[in-house]
Amino acid sequence: MRVLVATVIVIVLSFSIYLWQLFKIEVPITERAFHVEETDTLHTIAAKLKKQGIIKHRTYYYFSHFVFGRKSHPELGGYKLSSSMRIRDMVYALEGEPWAKYVTIPPDVTKEQIGEIIGEALGWGTLDRQYFAHTYAGMQWQNYEEFLEEIFEEQYKWNNKKKETFLTLSALYYDSQHDFLKKMYVPGTYEIPLQSSRAQVAGILMEQFDKQYKDKKEALDRSLDKNTMDNIAKLIEDEMILMPDIVAIPPQDVTLKNVEGRTNLLFSASYWNKGRGALEFVADPSSRDAEGDVERKVNQRIYHLDGDYEEHLSGVFLWHKEHRHYHFKDFAIYTLESVDDIGGSNFNEKLSFKSTFCVRDSEPIDLSHPGSDRNASYKVCGKERQGISPGWADSYYYTYIDQKFDITNIPKGVYRLKIVINPENRFEEITKENNIGEVLLSIDVKNNKVEVLEEKQYGI
Repeated sequence: MRVLVATVIVIVLSFSIYLWQLFKIEVPITERAFHVEETDTLHTIAAKLKKQGIIKHRTYYYFSHFVFGRKSHPELGGYKLSSSMRIRDMVYALEGEPWAKYVTIPPDVTKEQIGEIIGEALGWGTLDRQYFAHTYAGMQWQNYEEFLEEIFEEQYKWNNKKKETFLTLSALYYDSQHDFLKKMYVPGTYEIPLQSSRAQVAGILMEQFDKQYKDKKEALDRSLDKNTMDNIAKLIEDEMILMPDIVAIPPQDVTLKNVEGRTNLLFSASYWNKGRGALEFVADPSSRDAEGDVERKVNQRIYHLDGDYEEHLSGVFLWHKEHRHYHFKDFAIYTLESVDDIGGSNFNEKLSFKSTFCVRDSEPIDLSHPGSDRNASYKVCGKERQGISPGWADSYYYTYIDQKFDITNIPKGVYRLKIVINPENRFEEITKENNIGEVLLSIDVKNNKVEVLEEKQYGI
């Protein structure tokens, strides 16, 4: 009888202690990051909780897990726990979404690939994945800028003018083809909070790199990509010439319009000058006095830092009857093609047409860009001179007469609408990789519906 009473007393006391642990109220303490590894079991999790001082006895966690738990194992990742939590709430927390994910970044990958890896783990959208490399490169540049200037100056024996050009072109080094900082990360597994922005993720990677390499100058000497440095040095020599760099913007303002029984897909098309020099066209002076509706040969004028310039035959100006002013011929090409024909009619036709442009400063897009000016330099669709200034955009809006495709007979489906600037390579620029902008569209002509599914730019 005494044994039975003693047993009952022990059980009651144990259960009371458990309930006290379960429902106790304490002064909150600082949260701790608790890590669940791939090899963890229920027993190792309980042991780690006890070792970190989050729980006092593993038995309490076992009991709560079997009473309140809904699944066998927490998801791999990091969790925020504290000893002020009820054990029941701790079980719920470990069954919920982790505060952070573990992301493994292998060696010898590009910033774009890192963005894809991290974006997949954190659930980033297309634009965050696409622009992560740009964000990461920009933050690296700011962190190491003063040392980079010195390293390049010593390596390539630059004078002050070339150093100045190197520094003012910093935005260009964010592109993958000019990324001489591409090797400056530590491969391995990172714990990254789920709600991290592009900048916060880049900061985590940079912090880990700085921990491994205490001396920034030494880190740069060991990690800079030498081949890309040589390309940059050549670029600086070339950039003593102020080259333009035309960037296509994905089509905007996409809409459907019905006119006289036909359905037109309307869209705005824009591009901007990301280079340090203007894209300038000057008509051949020998045809100045020509009369009538004639095509005039034009030269591209490229300016030098010292004020000189050079000219190359580039294309023609022609009179645009509908717009009633001069355009540069074959400046862009628009295409619309099927990606996924939902209607099952095997629609394979590709709609396409070349577009002339009056090349001018329509609107500022980045007045902080090197070489930009607050006031437009190319204001009119002139017969003698047209151009686009650094940091300025030129836009053809969806209400303009040529900004449309007749899609009356296309089936319901997903389509790619694309703009390509300089399709005939008529003028020179720093790179043509960023001359394409496109959108994926869901089009349903029958129900008069169009939806933008995705935007994409190249070389950005």
